[in-house]
Amino acid sequence: MVKKKVVVVAFFILLGGMFALNITGLEIATELDGEYNTYERPAFSVKEYIKGSFQTEYERYCSSEFANHDFLIKLYNQMRYTLFHTSQSVIVGKNGYLFETPYVEEVFGVNKEKIATDEQLEEYAQLLYEIQELAKADGKTFLFLFTPNKVDFEQENLPDAYQNYFATLKPVERNYIRLQRLLDEKGVHYLDATCILKENAKADGDIAAYYKTGTHWRRSAAGIVMNEILDDIERQTD
Repeated sequence: MVKKKVVVVAFFILLGGMFALNITGLEIATELDGEYNTYERPAFSVKEYIKGSFQTEYERYCSSEFANHDFLIKLYNQMRYTLFHTSQSVIVGKNGYLFETPYVEEVFGVNKEKIATDEQLEEYAQLLYEIQELAKADGKTFLFLFTPNKVDFEQENLPDAYQNYFATLKPVERNYIRLQRLLDEKGVHYLDATCILKENAKADGDIAAYYKTGTHWRRSAAGIVMNEILDDIERQTD
């Protein structure tokens, strides 16, 4: 109960602070990182107003150009993470691990729009085969690399709610497994970074492939895979 009161009070303090900043025009210097959209104020037009496009563009402008936009976006995201352990596009897991939603969806096949059709994978596999043959004809070495997915290494750190939900779903064969099968049939040469890193962990101990708070693999993990790539190229050119 006390926690709820604290949250409510903090919300109204934040709301009042936003109102004061807008009234006074004070700007707190900060910048957003990454990629985001900005919009210019649209010129009024009766024709565009009747069509409804003016309202849409003006709404976009207001939502991205209000006073202290960058600071408040950062503050909002930090409050969601600190107080509620949630984020807009990142899943906050156990032990401080963060996961990007698309990578989780790929492993469990929950986003049906991202599941490739057999025809799409066949077309892609054929394209890779043709590229490989062109490279061979030109005396070049060809190698296709499947990069890893953090979920394959840290699945146990997904929140229990997600794991329990995914356990109720019918298993869906992943795109990259289906593609590997097609590449095997066509004789396309490839390496699987996930298999390389897991085999290395068995041989040399459990080496963390990913940082807790990032979705990119560690440099040490990338170095292991790079060594395997160089060895593979050397074997092909011997």
